[in-house]
Amino acid sequence: MLAFSGLFAACGAKSGLIDDPRPDSGLDASPDVECIDDIDCDDDIFCNGPERCVQSECRPARSDAEPTCDDGDECTDDACDPVRDECVHTSNVVDADADGFPSEPCGPDCDDEDPLIFPGATERCNGKDDDCDDLVDEDLLFEPSGTELRLTVDDASSSHGGIAWSGDEYGVSYWDYRNGDADIYFRRLDGEGQDVADEFNVTVTSGDAYGASVLWQEDDAGYGEFGLAWEDRRDGDFEIYFLRVSRDGQKLMADRRVSYGAGFSINPDLAWNADDRQWAIVWEDQRHAGDRGDDLDNFEVYFSRVGTDGVRIPPAGSDQPEVRLTFDVAESESPTIVWAGDEWGVAWNEKRDGNWEIYFRRLALDGTGLAPEVRVTGDGANSLNPRLAWSGTEYAIAWMEDRDGNEEIYWTHFGKDDAPALRRVTTDGSHSRYPTLLWSGSVWLLGWSDFRDGNYEIYYAVFDDVGARIGGDRRLTNQVEDSVWPTFATADGDIGVLWNDWRDQNWEVYFTELLCSGD
Repeated sequence: MLAFSGLFAACGAKSGLIDDPRPDSGLDASPDVECIDDIDCDDDIFCNGPERCVQSECRPARSDAEPTCDDGDECTDDACDPVRDECVHTSNVVDADADGFPSEPCGPDCDDEDPLIFPGATERCNGKDDDCDDLVDEDLLFEPSGTELRLTVDDASSSHGGIAWSGDEYGVSYWDYRNGDADIYFRRLDGEGQDVADEFNVTVTSGDAYGASVLWQEDDAGYGEFGLAWEDRRDGDFEIYFLRVSRDGQKLMADRRVSYGAGFSINPDLAWNADDRQWAIVWEDQRHAGDRGDDLDNFEVYFSRVGTDGVRIPPAGSDQPEVRLTFDVAESESPTIVWAGDEWGVAWNEKRDGNWEIYFRRLALDGTGLAPEVRVTGDGANSLNPRLAWSGTEYAIAWMEDRDGNEEIYWTHFGKDDAPALRRVTTDGSHSRYPTLLWSGSVWLLGWSDFRDGNYEIYYAVFDDVGARIGGDRRLTNQVEDSVWPTFATADGDIGVLWNDWRDQNWEVYFTELLCSGD
């Protein structure tokens, strides 16, 4: 019988498998047999893998035997095409920012969310690797633009308040006496310092108003606004007021009073917490003037948070939104504040030691202390006018100090849990006063007023992220009259500068830029 098996192979069978024994043999038929070899089970479909013959039954391919089509290239999407009956490999390279360079690792673009970052791009002073060469802001300096613009034109004296960059223009504030009382004005300037729109009077009530601190905030959805804080005497004593201003320079709310203590509340500074969408304001407050039992002033530092609706926010479990930060009976003045990712940092100068010293403290979101305050200076000389900044990893404080027989600029930078280490900035024998400080994204930039030339001029110095000086002191202004009180704002790699200037024989506000340039 076996000798004839090859003569009865089923039509289309691949292994010679017979369907039945001889029909006329008189023997019972054998059990159904699907296959003898794996080839009998092949369905001619490549993408589901080779079928198997197991105990005379066809079984699907093992999952680990199906074709993976993996070509080992992470820049392709691999699949099996049942129509073409083969593996196909499709490029998954993406150029999300449409700058002509695909993203890493399939292309050379090191930041595919920013169309200004790609190989060969112009390096800018912004703390980013713009040209994708693994170096940040290499061989770049800040150089004066050479153009100085007078912002205030009235014969009455003026003084700047603050400056901030919105992403495409500056918002600046200043005050002057053109209407008899001191009023605060807000103005928008383009990147060249030219007017975007006319100034508007922020304070239109009677009574002097001075300032204002200006800060820009923007959320992930692209909505942004300016915040302003200033001192205002419309209620008799000076009190702290707050205002939100839209991107196009419109008031978003009525002026909101922040302080309510007896006596003066003055010299506010402003910070923004993007995570919780809260503003924070610190100021010096006179409500404790009688605590020492004499008739001398006793200013203390206060803190308050304000929501985007302009409403003050008290700490949990309290109905008092104004938080006292300093408690010594000596004066505490010139507070400055920043948001450091998950906490507030505050610095001020205080006279508890018989002379003015710089103090610093870290605060929780609600203004309560995270750690004991730190005395930054301890020389016995007077240390005044601190300015505070945050780099993303470190705090920095700059101030003026007279330990050397004349006033010089000092600074320090330190991590949240580190002790400040003091560094002297200026070494000339003349006075150096009124520092300003910011983090550019890759370097620290310090500015101040300096008398080395026989009158006060604006100077600045640059320090890298570990505090090493890059070059020497650099002069920004060059007039025969005084230029004082500089303040800086970062602007897409450049730096906007405001200061007060006497060249017109009264104090006027001037603007210029420090431009990012190659060495």
